[in-house]
Amino acid sequence: MERRYHDRRNEDDLSSAGTDAVVLGFLLGIRLLRHGLLLFCAILAWQLAKLPADVLSRLALVRWALAACFVAQTILTWVYVAPVPAIFSAVTTLVLVLAAKQDATAQG
Repeated sequence: MERRYHDRRNEDDLSSAGTDAVVLGFLLGIRLLRHGLLLFCAILAWQLAKLPADVLSRLALVRWALAACFVAQTILTWVYVAPVPAIFSAVTTLVLVLAAKQDATAQG
């Protein structure tokens, strides 16, 4: 029965901006985009961690923007995806917020 549901979803057509697609292809594209952006954020956080403290202190906006994006991503994941990925996202968000806050408290 589940296979028939999958086949039906794969046959459902979407039309957007003059392009036709199937639902599962669209959802796969969204997932790949999301994973690509998460990979970019991981690399950005990794490179930020390597910066000297004086340079890192000047990038407070970047650090807090990254943390804020993950707060929004955690909420959206909890509402629209599932609890398990949202928990992993929440842990990542907590670490990013603590890292952004740590530099602010080290300066003060």
